[in-house]
Amino acid sequence: MSSEPYVFSVHPTLAQRQKASALALLMICSCVLALPLADERVSRSETLVLIFDTALTVFGLVVAALLFTQFRVTRIPAALSLACGFLLMSLTTVPQLLRAAQEAFVDLRLQFISDLSLPAAAICFALLRRSSAARVDASRIASIIAGGIAATVAIAALATWVTAASGDSGVSTPGGEVTLLWRVLATTLLCASLVVAIALSWRERSSVVGLWLLVTLIAWLLDVLLRAAAPDYGSVSWHFARSYGVLGTACMMVALLAENAILYSRLVRTFAGRDAAGSQRGAAAEVVKTISNELHQPLCAITANADAIRQLLEQPRQDLAEVRAALDDIVGDAKRASETLRSAQRKLAGASQAPAASEADQRALPGADPAGADSS
Repeated sequence: MSSEPYVFSVHPTLAQRQKASALALLMICSCVLALPLADERVSRSETLVLIFDTALTVFGLVVAALLFTQFRVTRIPAALSLACGFLLMSLTTVPQLLRAAQEAFVDLRLQFISDLSLPAAAICFALLRRSSAARVDASRIASIIAGGIAATVAIAALATWVTAASGDSGVSTPGGEVTLLWRVLATTLLCASLVVAIALSWRERSSVVGLWLLVTLIAWLLDVLLRAAAPDYGSVSWHFARSYGVLGTACMMVALLAENAILYSRLVRTFAGRDAAGSQRGAAAEVVKTISNELHQPLCAITANADAIRQLLEQPRQDLAEVRAALDDIVGDAKRASETLRSAQRKLAGASQAPAASEADQRALPGADPAGADSS
């Protein structure tokens, strides 16, 4: 396990793998069941289209923000590429949302760019993760994030402007006579890119991000296939298709939010345990200081009385009464020292114990080194 407690290095649990597999299998089975309904017609609902596009835009922006945050912490270039891909997908969906609000048809060319952004980002993510790309310098993180966002916004704006300037108002393609050709070419390219992205992401499923990115790509592929099978936007399969795209992006968002919350809670418990251990060490040090002060006086008195006895015994006529008194003083001082030690032992019994809960939290952190848990 990696030494970095981040979603790019955390291995998914067995429960997470089972949930991801079950969800992917459920989507595939429902897609097969929806294919015979491709010719079934439903009334075109602008409200439903607005809901799909709004959810896709919001979920994509949240995922992009979480991935940009991960890049800021981990400085892994792969995180930046994936964040820019989700951001581009969201930004190119916004014009479609505005078109739906004006009761206009979807622009298939802009839809193609939006669909292609995710597999392209996933391919870059997988290639960068498998390469030995060095981490970004910490001093350049802010400028790199700003540059990535600016470049993504520029690409989205350029794509929106080109598609809006070259198309006829109110139609979904550059020309009605090339609709079928455009759909065939776009679907072929999208499916090919998604298959490549899924194949590359399959090897990255050992991390939480890689696992749920794989689920998202599968949902995206089903979305593209069902939309290709749908004759128009009034078919049942088209509505199923849009729900897959939203579901895939939502899975990625929920996975990132949940894993970040888990890691954050573990870090909070760990640092709280370390603070408690530090306060206990401070209390132990204070007890030791008090012990030394309290033992100093009786030990000095014992030393002085022993020296006095030695001098009395060296005289020609020993004063046994003085010797007896000095011995009594030594016994009293020894009792005082013994009582001080017993009192200190009781105080140190609680202060010297290491917090077992904090050590367990440190071992629960991904990549924690049990051997070096006490070195801090």
